[in-house]
Amino acid sequence: MPFQYASVDLEYKNRKELRKEDVQYMQEWLRKQPHLPPLIELEIIFFLVSCNYSFEMAKTTIDNYFTLKGMMPEIFGRRDTNTLAATLDRMFLLPLPKLTSEGYQVMYCKLRDCDLSKFVFGDTVKCCEVVLSLALNQKGSVNGLVYVFDLEGFSLAHIAQMPLLSVKKLVTFLQEGLPLQLKQFHYINAGSRLDAFMMLIRPFTKQELFKMTHIHTDYLKTLYNFIPRECMPKEVGGLDESADVLLERVKAMVVDNADFIQEQEERVIDESLRPQKSTKFNHLFGVEGTFKKLELD
Repeated sequence: MPFQYASVDLEYKNRKELRKEDVQYMQEWLRKQPHLPPLIELEIIFFLVSCNYSFEMAKTTIDNYFTLKGMMPEIFGRRDTNTLAATLDRMFLLPLPKLTSEGYQVMYCKLRDCDLSKFVFGDTVKCCEVVLSLALNQKGSVNGLVYVFDLEGFSLAHIAQMPLLSVKKLVTFLQEGLPLQLKQFHYINAGSRLDAFMMLIRPFTKQELFKMTHIHTDYLKTLYNFIPRECMPKEVGGLDESADVLLERVKAMVVDNADFIQEQEERVIDESLRPQKSTKFNHLFGVEGTFKKLELD
């Protein structure tokens, strides 16, 4: 069954700033970029919306998106559905069905299995990106992205296992290449262990991202000042269905759209065809190791 993309006609109807001629301009520009894979109309809309309809910002973000994907095989490389399914057995990675009143997509992330030996950072991020991409290509453009990280069961030992270079690449991708506007990061059930992690990522994280970060000591009192209860799973005080029910739908979405996932994997940049060689992100390869210098509890 073909992938059910969101309606482009509805995008034009619902977004008064979005103009057909602007999308056509971007399509013409893309035809002159031999190193970039083709984008469908909906994807161009995602980039224009996330860049506040600025052509130059959209061009830069598109190039950054594919450039960084090519530099991050541990996240954007091979995506077999068996690994994705195994990751979803270990993690709640839920693009929640209901948007906030501002039109933001909420992404809820939490360990299901706290066994450290089963935690693979690259697989986790890869699966998160896949399910978010699936959800938004079916739902359509949104006004922003909100992450809620529930750190119950997530220890310093998990943090210590995260490759520092991969974390730096991921942060750079979120800041420079994501076709979405980041709006908020919420951490619940975090404890003091999050402080050490924040200190370690500070050197390569823009101040704007830290300003979006909210660490909740009593999330039932503070989280819902930002996110409607209707959006969140009932296990954390929300009014939507349980995380388990929502997860089963995400698993089915992955299985049903294996062809789409494979097609996305094959859409890569060809640096040999780039008109002018770029060294913009070469600094990403200057960090090695993991967070293992953290004092484990």
